[in-house]
Amino acid sequence: MEVFELSKLNGWIRRAIALNFQEPIWITAELVSAKESRGHWYLDLVEKNEFEVLAQNSAVIWSSTSLLLKKQASIDLNSLLRAGHQLKLQVIVDYHVRYGLKLVVQNIDSAFTQGVLAEQKQKIIARLILEKLWQRNKERELPKVVQRIALISSSTAAGKADFEHQLLHNSFSYSYRIDFFSSAMQGDRTEVELVSALEKINRQYNKYDCVVIIRGGGGKMDLADFDSYEIAKKISEMKLPVISGIGHQIDESITDLCSFYSCKTPTAVAEFIHAQNREFETECEELFSAILQESNMLLNQERISLNRIEQDIYSQLQLFGGRTKTNLDMLKLNLNQHILANLSSVTLSLFQIESQVQARDPRTILSQGYTIILQNQNWIKLKQSVDLNSAVHIKFIDGDIQIN
Repeated sequence: MEVFELSKLNGWIRRAIALNFQEPIWITAELVSAKESRGHWYLDLVEKNEFEVLAQNSAVIWSSTSLLLKKQASIDLNSLLRAGHQLKLQVIVDYHVRYGLKLVVQNIDSAFTQGVLAEQKQKIIARLILEKLWQRNKERELPKVVQRIALISSSTAAGKADFEHQLLHNSFSYSYRIDFFSSAMQGDRTEVELVSALEKINRQYNKYDCVVIIRGGGGKMDLADFDSYEIAKKISEMKLPVISGIGHQIDESITDLCSFYSCKTPTAVAEFIHAQNREFETECEELFSAILQESNMLLNQERISLNRIEQDIYSQLQLFGGRTKTNLDMLKLNLNQHILANLSSVTLSLFQIESQVQARDPRTILSQGYTIILQNQNWIKLKQSVDLNSAVHIKFIDGDIQIN
């Protein structure tokens, strides 16, 4: 039995591969990991079904090829080479006697990856719709005045600084309170950390008016981190409205679509919040203006009514005064007439009384020849009243006599 040296066996394998794979070929595979070193990219690729890994291999993108891809195809390798992405690669099958089989990448079809991501995105949306979670956050009510904001972003994200500056340095003199919750906005940790931040906020939702998710700019592939079922599910379960501003001008992620409101940039989110508060302020100003206008109208109406009442009172007073004066004059005249009549009547009565008094005056009686007989200081009117044994005193007009 012939025994082969390892180098000879590997040499035969190398020649067999070279004969069968003389031209670059296109393959599809899932990216397990990618590492950059000095401009070179080292990839681990797999093919798997629902249950197991069917095939696995390593690949490399030399720095010269990566520079060419960036120039010719404008491919952002940092965004494209993410774990979990499905890739379509043009490779040279290379077998080294010492280092074994390696796939040398010559080209990448980024449209394939985008298509796979788009297909995955539609599957996630369909699942959310089936589970009645799709866009439930849009049913939340944004307060008329937004002041207390829970901000989710990366501490190093340029979009965070842009948002805070735009929000806090505003020409309306609006004041805000921003509580920061840190989360990765790019890479494998994005889903886990973003969901964790949302859960923290939801546990203390009564402290905030809304949630804002902010990220700086990036390529289209960067949005794939936000096409996440778990993130979308958590947004749907939030008790607060979620406003996203993850910084892409063309495409919308599932996070954008599930949020209460989405903006293209972080600064646009700040402007949206200003607009919400400005709308309330404008409503207040319009209401105040309407109240002031209505009040002035009512005051004018009441002023006119008061002037009319004043004129009516003045006219009534003048009329009443005239009538009263006439009545007083008539009363005075009647009183004078009544007094004069009474005086005349009283005077006549007095004259009559005086005549009666004078007629009954003893002197008048005496002047008519009558006498007054007194006995023991008593006036004797009858003969039988005379006491013959006592002195009698007789009064005449011209004097008195006494008879013993």
